[in-house]
Amino acid sequence: MSRSDDTDAVGPHRHRAEDYDDMKSVAERASDAMVTLSDTPYNNYFEVGVSSDMLYAATGTSTDWVKGVLGVKYAYTMELRDMGRYGFFLPSREILKSGEEIWLAVKSYADAILKEEE
Repeated sequence: MSRSDDTDAVGPHRHRAEDYDDMKSVAERASDAMVTLSDTPYNNYFEVGVSSDMLYAATGTSTDWVKGVLGVKYAYTMELRDMGRYGFFLPSREILKSGEEIWLAVKSYADAILKEEE
């Protein structure tokens, strides 16, 4: 799990989003929720960090657009379970569990947003 905090970045002059700490805290709670369900070696592998540091640097991504243009506070890039063995071809036996884990993350994000709006 990663999230973009390079919104409005131009070339090497990246900066953290003003709400970086909030975004990181919510992502960490989502990661913790996913671990509670996991019964596989992935249960310690739900990482939280800056997508350009964890994956690769890219500009103009959908998370950049959602955060920068639409102004959505919590814009994340999420990758499904895999530790580099299968890439984007996750075996069918992993799909249901992966969906259940992602659902826990989405519910955690929603809970955080609803609490902020109270």
